Amino acid sequence: IEIRAPSAAATSQPGEPVPNGAGIRSLWWTWTAPADGWVTLETGSGATRTTVEAYTGDSLQGLVRLNPAAGAGLLRLPVTQGTRLVLRAFREGLGEPWITFDLQFERPPANDRRADAIVIDRIPFRLEGNLRNATAEAGEPIHGTHPPTRTVWYRWTPSESGKVALEKLDESGGYEVAVYRDTTRVFWEGQWVFPGMGVDLGEFDAGTPWWIVVQSGPNGPGDLPFSLNLLSPPTNDALDSAVELSGREAHHQGHNLLATREPGEPDIDPMGSGQTVWYVWTAPETGLATVRVKGLAYPQVAAFTGNAVSELTPAGQVWSSLDGEGLRSVFSAVGGTRYWIGIDVGKQPPLPGSPGPGRRGRFEFALGISQLRLVAPTENVVLKEGSDLGVEAALPAGQEGALSGWQFRL
Repeated sequence: IEIRAPSAAATSQPGEPVPNGAGIRSLWWTWTAPADGWVTLETGSGATRTTVEAYTGDSLQGLVRLNPAAGAGLLRLPVTQGTRLVLRAFREGLGEPWITFDLQFERPPANDRRADAIVIDRIPFRLEGNLRNATAEAGEPIHGTHPPTRTVWYRWTPSESGKVALEKLDESGGYEVAVYRDTTRVFWEGQWVFPGMGVDLGEFDAGTPWWIVVQSGPNGPGDLPFSLNLLSPPTNDALDSAVELSGREAHHQGHNLLATREPGEPDIDPMGSGQTVWYVWTAPETGLATVRVKGLAYPQVAAFTGNAVSELTPAGQVWSSLDGEGLRSVFSAVGGTRYWIGIDVGKQPPLPGSPGPGRRGRFEFALGISQLRLVAPTENVVLKEGSDLGVEAALPAGQEGALSGWQFRL
């Protein structure tokens, strides 16, 4: 609704509040909310802009102010169906003899109420939406550390038992997440800002309902999109179900949420968490194998040979380093040998209110093999112990720089 009304002949009533002790020319409107939602009053900007105040009440003496600060260019208020707002608009002093402002009503998301929660009917499941027009129900509990103002709901009733994890997909840091198993809160996160990271929510039983609540932070912006993902354990959690790789180059996108350690499984690293996932690869030739892991915090890599978990033997030394692209690990590979490559992460503390371990998540895996040849010193030179060697490598695409920073010595 666009409001434009002449105010040159308007006055103020006896007993009407007068800001700053100055005379005003005020006009009044009433508006009743057709449903639950948000009403936006926009007055523009500038020294002569209209000031709009929102009240409830049936008389001048019984008015209750809803917006604490007059003169704001944009005012958003949550309303419930049937709420009757009393709006006072004015300009101070002489100024422009017209009052202008816009009123816009926006309905909340379809899953704004617990009774209207979106049903999760499968795993994995993407939870996406926007909290811009969401509201909080009367009597809604505190999900985290502050009273709710804008929330949306999801409901899931598993048909079988298992484990589930929740992954954050976007980069927004203005929303919070609470998860309930029936009526018991099992997880809350108020500072979840890293895309691709997630948390283990623990075990679930068939027939027990779960509720997921997404809410705005205490100072969250009006427009607040969110994107989350419910996940099952990774398919390559066990050695027998390792992802099969082939060729001189291989790529895979995976996650280690809910990953576990098998009985008899060797350590990827003494400081590892034991949440391992596995890849298997037969080297097509002899050379230097380079593994890249991008997206995990504190990733760890190890390579093994053998035919079963209990028979795995380290495949020599694995050299690892961190750079701007994540973890880079290098080991010597012999053509025709079958290698088991394990990915783990360092031990981390649990997230607030979570029954599971610390942050895990989605990652990118890349594998390549290169062949080295001696370029310095030149041929037919007698080498002595301690002599420096220069090498060059034919590297697959995406593996450039795999040898940067390495020195070789006879």
